[in-house]
Amino acid sequence: DNIWENTPEDVHCYALCNREARDETNVTQLVYDDLNEMCELIHSLVLNDGRKYIYAYHNYPDDIMHSEGPNSLTTERLLSDIDAQLQCLCELCPDTLFIISSDHGQTEIMEVRDIADYPDIMDCVVMAPNGLSRCFNFNLKPNKHKEFEKLIKKYFGDKFALFSKKQVLDMGLLGKGTPHYKID
Repeated sequence: DNIWENTPEDVHCYALCNREARDETNVTQLVYDDLNEMCELIHSLVLNDGRKYIYAYHNYPDDIMHSEGPNSLTTERLLSDIDAQLQCLCELCPDTLFIISSDHGQTEIMEVRDIADYPDIMDCVVMAPNGLSRCFNFNLKPNKHKEFEKLIKKYFGDKFALFSKKQVLDMGLLGKGTPHYKID
């Protein structure tokens, strides 16, 4: 929307995604099935006359890295294939600026611990922890907050940062603005 509102009328905006996505007011959305088709779409758009901004999202290698790890042979082969396809696309579009980025990196997990193996910690919670493996949410029983904090430090030392919901909200870790009504 910012690009659409702040650029001359001769700039066309496109969003490419490999699954259905919400409709953007002024953005033409194109859906593709695989990376090869995504590259073909980008190439065909670049060949069209006029200036354009093309945002293309692809869920690989992220999906594979989450399931098989960032250092797996499957990931290595996929990254090699992606690299070759993007190199070919860049060669086909020499006057195009490509900016390739990621929303996060990944690290191979060397040590896995299951929080359920700590009955004294589990005794502090109302229900099983939820959230992502890198960012658990704990719903604590009343009057168990201090005990929970001591146990986390006892077993895990300084390997994790522990924040209350208020701290998370005050630091803006979930974003800016009014928290979602279901935050609790």
